[in-house]
This record gives sequence, C-alpha cells and structure tokens, in this order.
Amino acid sequence: MALSTASNWGWNFLIAFFTPFIVGDIDFRYGYIFAACLFVSASVVYFCVIEGQGRTLEEIDTMYILHVNPRESSKWIAPPPEELATTERLVRGEVAGTGADLEQSDSARVRAKETEPGKQFPSISSFKGK
Repeated sequence: MALSTASNWGWNFLIAFFTPFIVGDIDFRYGYIFAACLFVSASVVYFCVIEGQGRTLEEIDTMYILHVNPRESSKWIAPPPEELATTERLVRGEVAGTGADLEQSDSARVRAKETEPGKQFPSISSFKGK
C-alpha cells in the first residue's frame, strides 16, 4: 500500500511539475495527449477488467483463477460460496492447481465446452486433485 501511495504522489508531482513546460512548448495539443491516454485507459478497462458489480471478493477471485473472459464476466454465474475456487483454497491444496493448470487438462476443456456464459458453473469438487 505504501508503494502505491508513493507512486501516486511521485507521478502527480511529475505531472504537475512538467505540465507548464509541456504546455509552453506544444500549447493546446497537450489536450490531445490527455485524450489519447483516456482512450487507451478505456480500452484497457473494457478488454481486461472483470465486472465486479454485486459480486463478493471470493467470486471475483474465482473469476480471475478460472480466467473468465472480462467481456463476458457480467453473465458468469457464481457457484455456491462453499464451492468457490479462491486463492486461499489453492494455497491449502483444496483445489488442484491454477487456472492455467485447469485449462490444460482434458476434463477442464470438456467442462468449458459444456458450460457457456450464463449457465450454471460446474462443482468445485470436479477441480480437486486426485
């Protein structure tokens, strides 16, 4: 948390310090740079950030572990709370590996084909190690 706060203060200082020099050199075109940054940021949010409205932290954690497509994340239906694949359960060994490990298994590919966005999520017991 301290690192992110220090980074925020540092970047804010640099922007405030250099803005007068930049505006003096390129005048109103500084607004174009700002607009370009906004469009890039909006694209990153649209393509890379999972929809979290109305979801618990455990559900969002499960969505990242299972690599839910961010553009389809609003349609994803969470399993019951006792079946969520959270990071804590991965560390304790209750779930057999990470999302990448699950994606590589044949059974995970079959479950992925059977489970379309908006349909019920398969039980977490099917993800447990042997």
